Amino acid sequence: MRLVQKEGHIPIDGGGFLSLVVCPSAACVIYHTQTHTQVQTCGHSGCLECVGELIRHRPHGLRAVCCPTCRANTQEAAVRPNYLAQECVAIVQTSALGGSVRANVKRWVLPLVGVLVSIIVSVCGSVLRASASVLVWVLLAIVRMTRAALVRLPAGTSLTPSHYIALLDMIDGKRGLKLLYRSSRDGTSV
Repeated sequence: MRLVQKEGHIPIDGGGFLSLVVCPSAACVIYHTQTHTQVQTCGHSGCLECVGELIRHRPHGLRAVCCPTCRANTQEAAVRPNYLAQECVAIVQTSALGGSVRANVKRWVLPLVGVLVSIIVSVCGSVLRASASVLVWVLLAIVRMTRAALVRLPAGTSLTPSHYIALLDMIDGKRGLKLLYRSSRDGTSV
């Protein structure tokens, strides 16, 4: 698969190799974050959304994809997933994020909040301790919102980012997961 970077897109890993993986289609006007690529019989690959758009614009009797690179027609039934490119894109995106979003939040944001709070408390003294606690509350709310915005949901999930984060928190904190399992096994109890 030929991986290209479109003009105007911001790289997620600082401009490294394969920082943006988009299909070479002229119809691809947005950065698709999906790792699902489709290969045509001519050997060129495109993202799932662009291939779907190219199929959708054909009449029902002639449902074929016209490759934007070489203009070869591929019947809809002959378009197959490109598993090698999917794995490549998934590896690049995972390494670009530096692991999980949760690890990045714990590694970078929370220590910075702690340092900021300690600076405020040492400078302001006991007079402004109440405002510092309000600031901590606001910063933690910002961290939660940022964390929800950075979450990459698994493909095919019906969860919202906040539900996905809550599920990760329940798996991380074993107590919530045990309660969920117990209620699903024994029925809900008050």
